[in-house]
Amino acid sequence: GENGFNVTNMCLRNLPENTPPSYLFNTLVHFGPDGSIVAKYYKRMLFSTDGNKMFSLTPYREPFRQHFKENGTFTTNFGVTFASAICNDLNDDQYMLELYNEGIKNLIFATNYENAMDTLTIGTQLQGVSKFYGLTIIAASTGYLGASGSGIYQK
Repeated sequence: GENGFNVTNMCLRNLPENTPPSYLFNTLVHFGPDGSIVAKYYKRMLFSTDGNKMFSLTPYREPFRQHFKENGTFTTNFGVTFASAICNDLNDDQYMLELYNEGIKNLIFATNYENAMDTLTIGTQLQGVSKFYGLTIIAASTGYLGASGSGIYQK
């Protein structure tokens, strides 16, 4: 419809395929009602169990900073502004504070977050982040192998 927006989670190459160095980024692409791209967001906080490589390919290290210029924020034609986050980005205090300080109140969140135990689920974390930062979070999970969290979480 005329107010419909589509959010797609995909991997995007940052440079043309034969241009070294070339990296694939976990990306949210937001399409407006007319099909045009209204925002793009690259995952910022990588999760790694192989040592502490969490900041290996993030906006906090050169030379990758240039690829994270777009923050995935867009305003709909019905006046609601959304920001974006993917999976472990929820644990990026610097990014979450940035959104809070910009007055962002709505977050689109894509995840394949696996629940660690009964008391530590993505649902409880989303509810806590929503309350702490005053956000309404629209979350979508893949549901793959113990991943959950799809829903709307409100402060």
